[in-house]
Amino acid sequence: MKKRFDLFSVATVSASHFFHDLFSHFLSPALPLIIQTLGISYSQAGLLSIFHRLPALLNPVIGNFASRKPVALVLSVSIMVTAASMCFITAAPSYLVLSILILIMGLSACFFHIIGPVMIKKHSGSRIGLGMSFYMFGGEMSRGVGPLLILAAITLWGPGRVYFLLPLALFMALAVIMKFRDESSNENSSHASAVCEDKFFTVLKTMKGFFLPVLMLMIARASISSVLNAFLPAYLTSRGHSLWFSGISLSVLQVSAAAGTMLAGPISDRFGKNNTLLVISSLSPVLMFLFLFAGNTSVTILMILIILTGFVSFASAPVILAYVQAVSGKNPTVSSSIYIMIDFLTISAALVFTGIAGDILGLSSAFLLSGCISFIGLPFVLYIRKKKFIYS
Repeated sequence: MKKRFDLFSVATVSASHFFHDLFSHFLSPALPLIIQTLGISYSQAGLLSIFHRLPALLNPVIGNFASRKPVALVLSVSIMVTAASMCFITAAPSYLVLSILILIMGLSACFFHIIGPVMIKKHSGSRIGLGMSFYMFGGEMSRGVGPLLILAAITLWGPGRVYFLLPLALFMALAVIMKFRDESSNENSSHASAVCEDKFFTVLKTMKGFFLPVLMLMIARASISSVLNAFLPAYLTSRGHSLWFSGISLSVLQVSAAAGTMLAGPISDRFGKNNTLLVISSLSPVLMFLFLFAGNTSVTILMILIILTGFVSFASAPVILAYVQAVSGKNPTVSSSIYIMIDFLTISAALVFTGIAGDILGLSSAFLLSGCISFIGLPFVLYIRKKKFIYS
């Protein structure tokens, strides 16, 4: 591993994360138009998010394959494939074609998000937390910009010409090729084909004692961060707030989340990953409950609680990701693929659970249950802290 923090390389990977995820966030704002154009039901619309995450089940294959390919090829092709598939969703002639486009995007996203953290680790030296914060900041900022970008494209050129945005992806793909054309994703390899990483299930078996608490930490995180991302506007409108306030609240949540992910990495480098996760795991559910029990108090108090909850509850992502890379030993790419698979599956499970609970009990009760589930992370932070995992 490089001993110094390579800002230019880290910034390039982080920028590529921003551009990749920029296009992957086109679906949600385009859904009303797609529903109207294709005449699909809300259930069919909801299935699209499952199609997006379904390729995560192939991560055992994807991780081993990606670790043996030049990093510039994997990252640049992923950016272009994601952009191309998402730029045509508003022009899809049928639900089948739309589903295939979403599946392609999900597969491409798996490749990108497996290799991206590995490259951040490689170029961050001893400051992995800072590098992961740059990386996660790029992804979080894309959540706010992506919806605005596709809506602007539809307004300017119409739903059938969103592909006019493809030069943005091409520019970033070329930048990645120029910067990393001579590198491999595996830091132990001096050539483009990495061959020293173990098989997926070998790594999973060896590191199962580590990934089990990681799974529980990510369940705790998804029960707040992913649920708020998906259902915050619906929750606020169900409590009598206007659509305008609900939309602004979501944007504020995403900006505060980006700030939290940016600062959490350097803080973990300074005070330790275990201590940082302990604080986040303790504060996240408390802030969630304060937000829920605030009810219909002044919008100023609600907004402050949304900012604090977003800042804290999203902040664990770069710390957990840095932890995974720090203990991965000679298997950074395969370890990253395990992390991404857990991430996708826990988010999907949290959203499905909240949706079902919301239908049965109401969204307020579903949010309360999600807050309770988030407490599950605290004992597993203490477990990781005690074990001090290191793998070679």
